[in-house]
Amino acid sequence: MSVYKTQKITTNADMFTPVAIYANLRQMFPETLLLECADSSSPENACSYICADSLAKFWITEGSAKIEFAGRKTREVQLNQEQTAIVEFNNFQASLKINFAEEGERDLMGLFGYFGFSSIPFLEDIKFDKKPDSSEQIPDAQFVLYRYVFRFDHFHNSLTVIKLCEESNHKSLSLNELLEKITRRRAPEFPFAREGDEKTDLTDAEFAEIIEKCQTHIQRGDVFQIVPSRRFTQSYRGDEFAVYRALRRINPSPFLFFFDFGNFTLFGSSPEAQLLVRDRFATIFTIAGTYPRGANAIQDNDLAERLANDPKENAEHTMLVDLARNDLSRNCRKVHVESFKLTEFYSHVIHLVSRVCGEMDSDVSVAQILADTFPAGTLSGAPKYRAMQILNEIEPSARSFYGGSVGFFDFNGNCTQAIMIRSFLARQRKLFFQAGAGIVSDSIPANETAEVNNKLAALRRAVETAETI
Repeated sequence: MSVYKTQKITTNADMFTPVAIYANLRQMFPETLLLECADSSSPENACSYICADSLAKFWITEGSAKIEFAGRKTREVQLNQEQTAIVEFNNFQASLKINFAEEGERDLMGLFGYFGFSSIPFLEDIKFDKKPDSSEQIPDAQFVLYRYVFRFDHFHNSLTVIKLCEESNHKSLSLNELLEKITRRRAPEFPFAREGDEKTDLTDAEFAEIIEKCQTHIQRGDVFQIVPSRRFTQSYRGDEFAVYRALRRINPSPFLFFFDFGNFTLFGSSPEAQLLVRDRFATIFTIAGTYPRGANAIQDNDLAERLANDPKENAEHTMLVDLARNDLSRNCRKVHVESFKLTEFYSHVIHLVSRVCGEMDSDVSVAQILADTFPAGTLSGAPKYRAMQILNEIEPSARSFYGGSVGFFDFNGNCTQAIMIRSFLARQRKLFFQAGAGIVSDSIPANETAEVNNKLAALRRAVETAETI
């Protein structure tokens, strides 16, 4: 196992953009990622990241956790109730030997990746019997340590590039050489085009039947609320990065990401954090309750007021805030609701949003807090465990990535994890995307079907727009 040391340079970022830098970098390295922030108004949330050149990797597949260091044999551990995914993830992170030149660099470096919805059986004592089709099979979870990390600080208008160097003096591009290469040339643009029609695993009528099944479970008292979803597929040719570029413009959101893992790519524009941890302080943002946007500001304000007073949407939201409080309370203290039922506007919808916070217990890891809160109640239901069992029974397709989390864990005990909604999986020239609706006892199937289409509107428009970029 290698021991790494750090090198770092910082420069003005006024002549660069994350997309331009990333577009050049992805021509040089086979696996790269881009994680953008759409909010530059506060120093806490105003950073974007670009990573390249994989050094170490942790992933979960076929019931095993696998660890690989560049150029070395893969180590594999069978997962069970004692040897959970979180135990192995923490072991992997602890095994990385990095000598930081400055203490503040621990905030700059980290493990970037995702936990898919399909990873839940390795975080919780539950079994799913559906497997993704071969065309959409990806690891249940994957996190990577990269040699190069670029951090754009949009609030202070600076760019910091940090590099991990083997202490054995392994040859790699210097930071100045790398900056020279990626800032002095224009990246080529590759076209994108749809092939054939969009396909789905459920017709509108079949989705209405699933909603009715959910309501039967609610009437029996199995659950109070549940979130069934629909899967869509679009074949394409060309470069899916064009879809990301269109999506970030059409639907700017707090979490914009394009994670290219070589044989598959996850990308999206997520409005919702799965978990944020800063200085042992954990936060969940509950987004539940949805109305479509209006045609103008007057209609928007009217719809926002109707949403704020809608009994069904409010009941659903309150249940999921309670669930978030319960999730954090497993390993946090002083759990409280910091803000409650604020209306927020997105490109095609209006949401009710609450913020739930707590202080982590001293003996618990950040990854364990993620497991405690995973998946979000807004993507499963309440009670969460029974809701997941029912979804496994009634949904025709395995969820794979959808409803999982994506982001990073730094080396200072912090994390940023967004929920994989308003997101795509690109694999084998197919785009997979999905959306759901929160069902309660008085839900109207036609309205819930319309809600799914409202949530997908930005994604469909991005796919269409990408053909003209």
